[in-house]
Amino acid sequence: MSILSPHTERKAVLEIAKALRHFSRFDFLLLRAEDEQRLREAENLLKGILENNGYTSRFSKNRGTRILKLKP
Repeated sequence: MSILSPHTERKAVLEIAKALRHFSRFDFLLLRAEDEQRLREAENLLKGILENNGYTSRFSKNRGTRILKLKP
């Protein structure tokens, strides 16, 4: 259970970005159509959380997962 707040913590946004990184692994695997649709819905929901909080994510093998503040 989480504690509700008017703003999402930067640490929470970073953890969501780390989870998003793993969705690219499914691109080369065989999935049923229903599973593929649910997987993309979950990915889009997580991306939406990042964007609603004004962030985008980047992954680099050298630096790991980073979140960047979007310019208004």
